[in-house]
Amino acid sequence: MNKKCFCFWGSLGLVLSLVFLSGCGKSLPLGSVTGTVTYQGKPVADGKITFVVAGTRDGMARIVNGQIVEASTFKKGDGIALGQAQLSIFADKIVGQKKVHGEEDPNTVLTVDIRELAIPKKYTQIETSELTFEIKKGKNVINLELTD
Repeated sequence: MNKKCFCFWGSLGLVLSLVFLSGCGKSLPLGSVTGTVTYQGKPVADGKITFVVAGTRDGMARIVNGQIVEASTFKKGDGIALGQAQLSIFADKIVGQKKVHGEEDPNTVLTVDIRELAIPKKYTQIETSELTFEIKKGKNVINLELTD
């Protein structure tokens, strides 16, 4: 076998090995998460929660009418990585509407929503929210009461 042929087959074998091995290994263990989010005693109407567990992939969940739903890390509803999670929440609300002229056609008038945060700003950043929760194997229920 000549040197060029050996290098080609050796390189191909290395690449194929890396491809197959990258799919092997233990999958990230996840726990299901449900619960509620309220602010000043009222359900948060609409929003998102970010779950940050050190050394793992971040997860997200939706807030719908105060309920935590679709907690996901890789695909919709698969759960959140196990461990101590830091949480941030984003929730805004429509406070009005305004009319604006279209960019491409100034004669076109569009109505757009005016939005503002529905919760205190401190909850929107991991560094300032101070919200944490231990995600364990199985079902996890988080009931968050946000205050000023």
